[in-house]
Amino acid sequence: MRLTVWDLPGPRRWLDRALANVADGRPLIVVSPDPDRPTNLGGHLTTELEERLGCDVEVVDPSLAEHHEPSKLGVAVADAIGLDRPRGTRFGADAFASHPDLQDVVCVIDARGSQTAVVQRWVGFTAAVADAAQALPPHERARLVLLVDGCATPVVPPQDSNLSVSWWWGVLSPLDVSVYIHDLGLGATTAAEVVEVGRWDLELVDELATSRMRTVDRLTDSLPSEIDRGLHGTRAPETPRSVHGAWAAGLVESWDGCLDLHVSLAGDLERRIWIAQIRTVFPWLERLRLEMVERVTTAAVQAGIPPAGVAELELSRLKGWLHDNRVFLPRKDYRLLCQAVRARHNLAHLDPLSATDISELEQMAVSAAIRARLR
Repeated sequence: MRLTVWDLPGPRRWLDRALANVADGRPLIVVSPDPDRPTNLGGHLTTELEERLGCDVEVVDPSLAEHHEPSKLGVAVADAIGLDRPRGTRFGADAFASHPDLQDVVCVIDARGSQTAVVQRWVGFTAAVADAAQALPPHERARLVLLVDGCATPVVPPQDSNLSVSWWWGVLSPLDVSVYIHDLGLGATTAAEVVEVGRWDLELVDELATSRMRTVDRLTDSLPSEIDRGLHGTRAPETPRSVHGAWAAGLVESWDGCLDLHVSLAGDLERRIWIAQIRTVFPWLERLRLEMVERVTTAAVQAGIPPAGVAELELSRLKGWLHDNRVFLPRKDYRLLCQAVRARHNLAHLDPLSATDISELEQMAVSAAIRARLR
C-alpha cells in the first residue's frame, strides 16, 4: 500500500506537537498553504483527535462567522453544536472556554478557502477563547481547533503561552521524501534526483518518480514571475510577509533548514540533478576506481612492472599510467575505465550525466564483473 504524507516522520512529529497542544487545553490555529495542501489535513486531524485524545469532535460550519461578530460567535457555536446554555444571558468567549460540556469535546472549524473577513472573525474568536482559558486548569478548558490557509497569514496572531499556532512550514525533509518513494523500485541515482528536484512538492515527486525522471524537461518550459525572496528564516511567522503569498502558492518553503525556492522558480534543474549524482554516482566511481587499481596492479605485476604509486592515482591518471608503462587490461576493463574517466570528469566540472550515460556505465561495470553496485 502506497504511503501517504501522514505516514512520514516529519508530518507525524508536526501532528504530535499539534495534538499535544490541544490536549493541554490550548486553542490551536493550523495554517496550511492552501485548502488542498497537505492532502486530507482536515479529515486526518479529526480522526487523530478522536482516536488519540479520546474526544468527540464537533465540526462547526465556518459560514457562521458571515453573520456574527467574534463577540457573538460563542452563542452561534453553542447553538450549532447543541450546547446547553442559559437563555437570555451573555455567552461570550469566557463562558465558552469554561463550559463543562466542552471539556471532552473538540470543536473544529475548517475556515480554509473562506473569505478574509470570515477568517478574521474566527481568528478573533479563537484568540479570545485562548485569553479566557488561561486562568483555568488544562482539563477544564474547552478545546478549539481552527484551520486557515495561506491567504489568512496577515491576520494570524503569533503563538504565545495560551494560543498555539502550527504552520505547515519546514515539515517535510529530504528523509521524508526518501521514505515516501522508497517502495517504488527506483534506482539509487533516480531516487536521489527525484528527491532533489521535487523536494517538498509531493505531486511533482509522484510525477517524477512514476516517469523515472523522464518528464523532468517540462519544468524548464515556463517559469513563474520572480518574487521577493526576503531573508532566510526558520519558521513561517518569522519570514518576511512578502514571501507568504509565494509560500501559499507552493513556490517557497523551508527545506533542509533553509528558505528554498521551487525548481520551477529557481531555474536550477541541472544543478539539482548534478547534486543528486554527486551523492550517488561520484562515490560509486571511487569504489570502481579501487577495484580498477587492483586489476591494474595485477596486470603490472604479471608484466614485470613495479606498480608503485598506482593505488593513489585518480581514474584519468590511472589510464595514463597504463599507456605510459605499456600495461594492458582486458578489453572490458579498459573500456569501463575510459567511460568512468569521462563520467568523473563531467561531474567534477558541474556537468550532470544523462540517464543513458549512467545506464551504460552500470551495464559495463556488470559486464566487467565489478563488485560495487550503484544501488
